[in-house]
Amino acid sequence: DEEKTAAKVSVGFIFLTLSLMICTAQQMSENPDGLFAKVCRLAIAITGFICNMIMLPFRKIFGLGNYGYAHHLITTQEFRDPYMQGGRPTRMEFL
Repeated sequence: DEEKTAAKVSVGFIFLTLSLMICTAQQMSENPDGLFAKVCRLAIAITGFICNMIMLPFRKIFGLGNYGYAHHLITTQEFRDPYMQGGRPTRMEFL
C-alpha cells in the first residue's frame, strides 16, 4: 500500500518537474531579459558558488587550487617605451 502511494507521488513529482522545465525553457526563450530569466541565472550562480565552496577543501588538499594552471607575471623589459603608463612599466599576465 505504501509502495503504491510512493510510486504515485514519484510519478506526480516527475510530471511536475518536467512541466516546470518546459515552462522555464519557454520563458527563457521568449523573454531572456525578464525577471524569470534573471532569477534562473541567479539560482545557477548561487548553486555554482555553493558547489565551489564545498569543493574548496578538496581542491586545496589535492593541490588543484588553481585548476591546473597558474598566472605568471612577466615584465616587458625589452620593449619598455611603448608600454609605459605614467612612467611605470606594465605587467602582462600569461597563462
